[in-house]
Amino acid sequence: MLCSAVSASSYAVIGEYSTSIPSDFTVDKFMKLVEKNIPKDYFKVMRKYILEIKPKGSYYLLLVFDPDTKSLILFDYSCTPEPDGQVLLEQGKFDLNNLDLYDKCKAQTQ
Repeated sequence: MLCSAVSASSYAVIGEYSTSIPSDFTVDKFMKLVEKNIPKDYFKVMRKYILEIKPKGSYYLLLVFDPDTKSLILFDYSCTPEPDGQVLLEQGKFDLNNLDLYDKCKAQTQ
């Protein structure tokens, strides 16, 4: 359900900001926006995790961490419909020190 919640959240943010994500877009702003625009069950799922947002101009990077281990479990560049990196399910597949390698949005904005 986390992947569906992340996808729905991305659509909510893009619906609000289109391709002009504010440089001061924070997790608090993200959560306030998605709370009003995604199903309650999805919002409850999102609240269970530690989130980090990195605005990138026309899109953002969402990082989702396990609250117990503080390990990255999922990352998503908002220009794609599905989460880009299901780290927990595909362990060893991603270079977590170089997430830019998986940034499909960068190519779309250049």
